[in-house]
Amino acid sequence: METFKKILLYDGDCGFCQNIVLWVFAREKSTADPIYFGALTSALGKNILSIHQLPKTLDSIVLVENDKVYVKSRAVFRVCSMLTFPYSVGKHLAFLPLWLTDTGYDFIASLRKRLTGKMALCELPDARLRERLIG
Repeated sequence: METFKKILLYDGDCGFCQNIVLWVFAREKSTADPIYFGALTSALGKNILSIHQLPKTLDSIVLVENDKVYVKSRAVFRVCSMLTFPYSVGKHLAFLPLWLTDTGYDFIASLRKRLTGKMALCELPDARLRERLIG
């Protein structure tokens, strides 16, 4: 199995989440040390959840960076640190209390499928992104 330094797991059935992957891909700071993307429900996603003893039913983005795991708002802030300016400024919100930022994350997560619906069919990503989709 290949080793990836940065893997962002997301809900593959969620249009909002798929759009976030496209958005992150387009604004990533360094392609020399890229973020790879995988669905939570993929074999790789399930394996990562198991290895890191996370619930199989986890309904959050998960960032694994060099074997350190970030979920919910902490994953968002860490991903922000990997983006170009001005989006990288979002990393500075990590000073806020976890209960507050995760409450905000949970609120947006509760609306996400209503915002874009469940994806039955999605646009085929370009070749550069396809190379970074794993699982």
